[in-house]
Amino acid sequence: LSCRNEHVMFVTIDGGLWFIGTNHKDVSGVTTGSDQTPHKKPVRVTGIPSMCHVHCDHYCTMIIDTNGRLWAVGHNIHGRLGMGDLLGRNVFECVPDLYDVVSVCGTVDATFVICADDSRWVATDNYRPFGVTPSRPCFFSRIQHLPPLSLINREEEQVAKRQCII
Repeated sequence: LSCRNEHVMFVTIDGGLWFIGTNHKDVSGVTTGSDQTPHKKPVRVTGIPSMCHVHCDHYCTMIIDTNGRLWAVGHNIHGRLGMGDLLGRNVFECVPDLYDVVSVCGTVDATFVICADDSRWVATDNYRPFGVTPSRPCFFSRIQHLPPLSLINREEEQVAKRQCII
């Protein structure tokens, strides 16, 4: 389940992706009706494989399928869909060259991904804040120089234990 602005999307136990709300800037991948007409009842998104995770963001939606592939739809400001361009999408498209995705989140101008091998990636047209020199702008580029997530999780666990003791 994920929501943002005026839309909610959720994945059902059978891997189906559903949408409720306003499809402003094509955030849902649902191509029926006006983008300003609210869908007050759930509408199933078609034409995509089974999903396991959904992330709604500022005028875009990212989903991870059961094979670990990332799919994107919506407004592509700053190239945050990771498709190599700034063109918006009104139906979900599979993001190229990105595999084994386990988590996705975003900001107004960038999308971040973590893959099963603990690598972290960002898609944007402004990579400077992330210390990334992209070989291909607006595609996902690997973020270097970050500690492994296992270390971060252990440190957070120790802090949580100390807070419970105090």
